Amino acid sequence: MISRDRPSPRHVLLWVLLSALFATYYILHSRVGSDSSIERHAELLIDPPFVFRVMIPWVLSKLLPMSWLDMTLTRTVIAAAFSLSSILLMPAFMARVLGRDLSAIERTRACRAIFIVLIAHYLLPRNLKFYYVYDLPAITFYEVCFLALTDRRNWVRWVGVATSTLFAFNRETIGIAVVHAAGWHIAQLWPRERRSPNSTAGVFLPLLISCVGILFVRTWLAQQLNHSVQQSFSWMEGDQLRLVANLIRMGTKFH
Repeated sequence: MISRDRPSPRHVLLWVLLSALFATYYILHSRVGSDSSIERHAELLIDPPFVFRVMIPWVLSKLLPMSWLDMTLTRTVIAAAFSLSSILLMPAFMARVLGRDLSAIERTRACRAIFIVLIAHYLLPRNLKFYYVYDLPAITFYEVCFLALTDRRNWVRWVGVATSTLFAFNRETIGIAVVHAAGWHIAQLWPRERRSPNSTAGVFLPLLISCVGILFVRTWLAQQLNHSVQQSFSWMEGDQLRLVANLIRMGTKFH
């Protein structure tokens, strides 16, 4: 189920303003290193695994002059647009997860919840505050793919296959949306009265093809950029799991 009620213009305007404030603070206070340059990224001049996340820099390089890509205004507009889209999609996401429509109060709470998560993740930490243009779009793309892959309509699930494959050019972590969608479908198979009207094969085949599509994109990118396939996936950093390496950084003050 998805809540069908649209947010009021007043609420949309409120979230537009809050997203703009969030994005402005985020851009002005994040660390922008050489691997954060959108222009260098569009020209494939940054290191793996970052160079594989080329979708947004490439699209921007086709729409804007190269000299505009690393402007503060460009970064802010992109961050505001995708934080807003993630906020506005959250009520639909929560309704799908819960399996029922949301009340007006619950829709507002869902928007507030994701906004608090964005603040906690991107604004509050003292360490690991690095800017990457693809990070906020990845949240929106996750929501879009999950909603498409868990839709009751078969054709929409195949749209989810296409979007998950396409968004693999942004970040390899789009695969998490496929895994979560598979978990959602498995939950619908138990108890039996909640079984999807579509056949089991019809439900899980798009998920399998999504995985194949993501692996194909990452492998193709690795070949085109003359890097190993392993480098196109960011779960390792040297001999450590990236999660472990990031947790160590969180306890280490940068100088």
